[in-house]
Amino acid sequence: ELFINTEFSSGGNVSLLDGNTTQQKGVTNFDGNRLENGRFFVIEALTLLYGEAADGTKVWDVTYNKALPAVLQSSDFVVRQNGEIIVKLPVAAIENAKKSTEDYYRVLGALAVIEPTQTIEMMIETPVGSSITPATSGHKSFVRVLLRGFETYVKR
Repeated sequence: ELFINTEFSSGGNVSLLDGNTTQQKGVTNFDGNRLENGRFFVIEALTLLYGEAADGTKVWDVTYNKALPAVLQSSDFVVRQNGEIIVKLPVAAIENAKKSTEDYYRVLGALAVIEPTQTIEMMIETPVGSSITPATSGHKSFVRVLLRGFETYVKR
């Protein structure tokens, strides 16, 4: 699986990856906003989880077990590479898949390939001007994205 744990605030297109984030246990296994040379990843399913925690909490210490806020359910999850949209799904469809089957993931109708060394844009497109208010004052919102699939390498 590829994963991202990050603090989240809504209001337009919210990027989940940036070029400064490096592989770090509990944060992400992406190399910034790309995969290393020769490392292809084929996505077959994905899920999105939500959590809230005090400001300053490390993303790996957040419990991602809260119900998705309405703003998130009204948003789209998007993966784009080389100017092409690889995955674009309503977050509500991802959430509904978790409720309607015993699977934890929303299975894609086709395989989606992330290529190595090319910039990956991964974002949640939220309604413009929207905001999320955590249940506890002073807390922040966090999201976890899990991309299920398999990694493959070009024959060396």
